[in-house]
Amino acid sequence: MINVLRQTYYELMKFLKIKKGYILIILFILVNAAGALNNNVKSSKYSDEEESLLEFYYEKWGDTYDSANDTIINLYYSMVTSDDYDIETDYVIPEDMKEQIIDEKEVKDMMTVYYSSYNIAKNNEYTDLITDARGWHYLFIEYKNINMFLCIMTLIVSSMIFSVDKGKGIEDIVKCTKNGKKKLLPAKIIAVVIMIILLELIRTVALFPVINTYGISFFINIPIQNVNYMQETAVNVGTREALVFLILCEIAGLIYVSLVTGIIIISNFGKAEGFICGMIAAYVPYFLFNNGNSYTKVPLPSAFLAPYNFLDKINTYRLQYILTALIIIGIIFIMEAVYTHEKSCN
Repeated sequence: MINVLRQTYYELMKFLKIKKGYILIILFILVNAAGALNNNVKSSKYSDEEESLLEFYYEKWGDTYDSANDTIINLYYSMVTSDDYDIETDYVIPEDMKEQIIDEKEVKDMMTVYYSSYNIAKNNEYTDLITDARGWHYLFIEYKNINMFLCIMTLIVSSMIFSVDKGKGIEDIVKCTKNGKKKLLPAKIIAVVIMIILLELIRTVALFPVINTYGISFFINIPIQNVNYMQETAVNVGTREALVFLILCEIAGLIYVSLVTGIIIISNFGKAEGFICGMIAAYVPYFLFNNGNSYTKVPLPSAFLAPYNFLDKINTYRLQYILTALIIIGIIFIMEAVYTHEKSCN
């Protein structure tokens, strides 16, 4: 095992130094930084007045269902959303805001936001929390579609790692060394997985503008049912665990398409063919089955590249989880068979 890890280090150095892979990593960081700076999530942020109104409602009427008064909340919701309510009333405007010019629409909108959160706590068996989960919502929807740049960069990195020895003409020599065949392929696979984790971490850090927009307080661990469109999730899981789940799903999908690239390359095809096959594995099922979010329901490992919809029924897609693990393990065994039985020493 130590020999394999040592060889993994050599594979990473070959990629980073010999193939100038560090340039790709720097490029990936710069592109993600640019995307973070241009993140349009700020357009969804409430104004200061709206934030104050919403905070006032949580303090006045409660932040859990047990502390709320159903009759009072329904009464004031009906009053605020009616066409003839008095905007100056003590019950809908905080005292320190009464001297300000408040937009009538802001009052109605924020009361509606609170009322929607209240109804989630009232009707859902998994949460009694009345809270604003916009931050989590906008963080999660980043995983609704395949991140094209992440996928392409992963396939480029994978094709370079799997082909670096062929490109330098030293693969046959390495295979003829003691345990060369046994160490080289596992080391390359581990090196690819390490690079995928690194790219995923960079992609995750690039989502921090969402956190910056809403503030750390919006990202406390809350039941996932409080997040918009996740009320039907029939499992007791928190938002932080859900985010880790999304990250792991995306990593699994990236490992799958990387191994598809790898098996093509070690079968004596070139980097270009490996890259193209990886793209086909990622995107053909997506374009064929993504109508009406049905892509998630297709038992293919590539579905994990866009795992957002898994959150809705996180505990019902067990076939995909099992099948993905079996396919990844199966590809590794096939790669091992092809790699070790190829005649390299003449």
